[in-house]
Amino acid sequence: MSLCTSVNSSNFPDAADGRRRRDGSLFRWTYGLVNRLVMAWDAAVLLLTGGLMWSALEAGGLGLTAVQAGITGMLGTGTCLYVLHALGLYRVERYGSRLRTICDPAVGAIAGAAAVSILLWAFLPEALAQPRGLGAWCVMSFAALLAGRQAVRAAVGRIRSSGALRRRVVVVGAGEAGIRITGLLAAPAAAADYEVLAVFDDRSDERRPSTVGGVPVKGGPPELLSYVAQAPVDLIVIALPLEAAVRIQQILHGLQTISADTVVVNDEGGFGLRYARIVSIGPVRALQIARQPLKGSQVLIKTVEDYAIAGLALLLASPFLLLIALAIRLDSPGPALFRQRRVGFNNQVFDIYKFRTMTVDPLDDGSKGTQAEDPRITRVGRVLRSTSLDELPQLINVLRGEMSLVGPRAHVPNMLVTDQPYHLAVREYASRCRIKPGITGWAQINGMRGGIHTVDKAKRGVELDLHYIENWSLRFDVKIMVLTLLTGMFGRNVF
Repeated sequence: MSLCTSVNSSNFPDAADGRRRRDGSLFRWTYGLVNRLVMAWDAAVLLLTGGLMWSALEAGGLGLTAVQAGITGMLGTGTCLYVLHALGLYRVERYGSRLRTICDPAVGAIAGAAAVSILLWAFLPEALAQPRGLGAWCVMSFAALLAGRQAVRAAVGRIRSSGALRRRVVVVGAGEAGIRITGLLAAPAAAADYEVLAVFDDRSDERRPSTVGGVPVKGGPPELLSYVAQAPVDLIVIALPLEAAVRIQQILHGLQTISADTVVVNDEGGFGLRYARIVSIGPVRALQIARQPLKGSQVLIKTVEDYAIAGLALLLASPFLLLIALAIRLDSPGPALFRQRRVGFNNQVFDIYKFRTMTVDPLDDGSKGTQAEDPRITRVGRVLRSTSLDELPQLINVLRGEMSLVGPRAHVPNMLVTDQPYHLAVREYASRCRIKPGITGWAQINGMRGGIHTVDKAKRGVELDLHYIENWSLRFDVKIMVLTLLTGMFGRNVF
């Protein structure tokens, strides 16, 4: 009945196939990403049009220098975007209306023109002596914004019709609540926003229907976990009665490793969980108790960050990496690179690459970690470990889409803390798998290096990892990478 399983890949029949899932399956279109792209498109259209108009009108005596025109254009553009955003006019559903694609740009253009007029009246009144030039500037900017919004209307229409914005849903529970939510989300009115892939129910075959609203009904928790670990699922709806709190908690605990929004249908009451908030799933009110940490533009930003920096770093460091590999081969027998199974995003197992720092031991599975004075560490290996240079080959894992530059540390399956697996010693440990592991991370630069052999240290490491996941930003990543270069690569905890 319980979904509480270990992170050993043997518990997941399709774990090996899951290694084929790369970052491309993680990124997908979202409403928020579309809205940000439309805002960026509007900004580019306005600034480009302003620049072209200034160049064309300057010969006619517009009266603005390049700097003045730039400041004026940025103020007008910024005011336009701010007003549109503040009024909630950057919304996907508005882009499909022909009337709104005319009225919305008009509202922004009027606000931008008013801000520009006030600026010129206060600081450059002589520019107002050229009303035709300024009028032409405003008219052309509005025309460009209007034309751009028509292009947006066509593009967003294609995106929506292709189903790229449709959220892929699985429902847990084929009882009364499950039948109701499945019927609502599978209805034609919700087809543009939701696609119900399957319903799961742990009752016996005699009590479990074969389909709900035309959607196939599958088995219980083990089949659910295997399915969502491999299939591209965006939303998990738990439609069980609230009196089944123990069953719901078991399911939630097992789904900690899955990077998808998870909600509990909440018609009558709620749970006092740490991250709970009320959301709407179609016309139904539900309690969201977990969220996908990164989505839309956040995934895009982090992906660009990973590939750009990792690719450049690997290129620049390649001569140095060859020297390290040669030193390892001369120091002790065995390969220069070391490969080991690690647990990554969505609990998928992958091979991590590191420089070999110890003598070859085929019986060591890594579950007990390494001690500071481990006699297996070689002379070159001790230098590499003390400077963290043994981690550099993980740049390959980043380029393969298995890791990020920054994230929780990738551990071996069934890593032990004292005499018990990490995921049993610390209940929230599995939640670390909701993003890709990193070469460095917030926990690593705060002392979580050099072996985790006590439950207290294990709990502290999980707290730091979850803090990073819940508060991710590009600035946070940059801060961690800078601190890693300045202090995190060395220290008494690094060995």
